[in-house]
Amino acid sequence: TEYNSMGTNNGSHYISSASSAGSSSTAELVLGDITTAMELIAAKGLNPDTILISPSHYKLLLDLADFTIPFAGSAANNQTSKGGLEYVDEVARTGLVGQLYGMNVFVNAYVPMTKFGVFDMSVKPMAYVERRGMTVEEANPGFGIVGSYMSMRYGMKIIRPEAGVIVTSA
Repeated sequence: TEYNSMGTNNGSHYISSASSAGSSSTAELVLGDITTAMELIAAKGLNPDTILISPSHYKLLLDLADFTIPFAGSAANNQTSKGGLEYVDEVARTGLVGQLYGMNVFVNAYVPMTKFGVFDMSVKPMAYVERRGMTVEEANPGFGIVGSYMSMRYGMKIIRPEAGVIVTSA
C-alpha cells in the first residue's frame, strides 16, 4: 500500500473539525484538532510552530485553566509584567497571546470564527502575492469610459501548502 502522509484527507491542507459541538456560525477549538494538524504537518517533515486564531477562539482558550498563564518562564514576559500595561501593549502590537503545545498562538480579527490554522512559519515563503504585469486596454464606451485604461491584478499563491493546516468547524 502507498504511504499517505497527510492521513485520510488525501493531501489537502484543509480538515474538518472532529467535534460536532460547533456549527457554521460558532467558534470551537478542539485540542485534538490541533494535535491532528501538528501530526499532518510533521508527516511532511516540517515543524509546526504557530497557531492563528480568531478572537472567539481566544475567548475559548482563556476559559482553559492551562492557558491563563501564557508565557510562564519567558524572560520577555516575566511575572512582574504579566497582566500589566506592558503585557497588554505587547499583545496589542503583535497579536501574540500565548503558547499552546510549544507553539506561539496569535489572535487576529481577520480570522473567521469558524476556522483556525496551524502553520510552520519557518518555511519561507509560505505564501506570496503574485502580480500580473500592467496591461493597457481599450475602454468600452458602453461602461461610460472614454479612451483606454491601465490595470494591474494581484493574487495569492501558496508555495508549500503542506506547511499549514486549516481546521474548519462543521
